[in-house]
Amino acid sequence: PLTARYRLIDAAIPVELIGGISTNMVIGNNVFTEGGAGRENVGHTTDISTVNLAGIMGVGIGVPLGKNLTLSVEPRASYFLQSMNHSGTVDFRPWKTALYTGLSWDF
Repeated sequence: PLTARYRLIDAAIPVELIGGISTNMVIGNNVFTEGGAGRENVGHTTDISTVNLAGIMGVGIGVPLGKNLTLSVEPRASYFLQSMNHSGTVDFRPWKTALYTGLSWDF
């Protein structure tokens, strides 16, 4: 992903606005059915775009845990900018939400 941050609140616990884009790729395009004989591959889905772009929006919060250590908490949402199906009859633009966390050590 390519993201940019804008600090909204510059305080002891900073708050940032996060925005950007990401590339999403279809790795496997298989359709399976489950029946009495178990799981069976019945083919693939046609007209699926293998590479898609998604927009990202979120908020970042940095919680200081010490002089040089910071805990980052970032709830984010992303939405596909074009349909995953390129046939024109179906317009499917999925979205997702996620919670990113991390530790930063400044030196």
